[in-house]
Amino acid sequence: RYISAIKLRSADMTSTNQQPNPELWAHALESAPVAVLWTNRNGRVVFANQQTCSSLGYSREHLMTLPLSAIVPELDQPRVEVLWEQIEAHGNAAVECRTANAAGRAAAVDIRISLIGEGAGQRLCLYLHEIVARNDAERLLQLVTETTSRHTGRNFFRSLARGIAEALG
Repeated sequence: RYISAIKLRSADMTSTNQQPNPELWAHALESAPVAVLWTNRNGRVVFANQQTCSSLGYSREHLMTLPLSAIVPELDQPRVEVLWEQIEAHGNAAVECRTANAAGRAAAVDIRISLIGEGAGQRLCLYLHEIVARNDAERLLQLVTETTSRHTGRNFFRSLARGIAEALG
C-alpha cells in the first residue's frame, strides 16, 4: 500500500530566494504517512519520523540508539554495505524484509532505499511500507493453525470452519 498524502509543489518547499526551506521539508518528512528512517554508513539510525515510532512501538530516542539490523534483521552491516554500493551505482534499491517491533512482532515490509546528502553527511533514506495483505493472511493462517492443531478428522473441519468464521468476524 503506497500512500502519499503530502502534495507540495517544489515552489512551496523553497523560500523566496529559491533556497530549500528547512522548516517545510522537516514538517513534510515528520508528518509523512509512511515510516522513514535515515542511517549513516555504519548502519546506525540517525533519524526516524513519527510514523516510524508509531508503527514500530519505539520512542524516537530509543530508535536513535539502534543499528538498522535491530529494526530490520535482514539488513545487517555487511548487507547495508552492499546496498550502499548498489545505490551509489544505480540510484536506488527496493527490498522486501521483515521488521521487528518493540513488542517482538514481525511485519513484512517493502523498503525503498535511496541516498541523500553528500560526502560525510550522506545517509541511506529508507521508506518502509507494510505489506498489509500478506500480514493479514499470515495472521489468519496462524489463527487457523492454532485453532485446528489439536483436531483430526471431522473435528478438524468443524474447528477449521469455526476458526475462519471467527477470523472473518
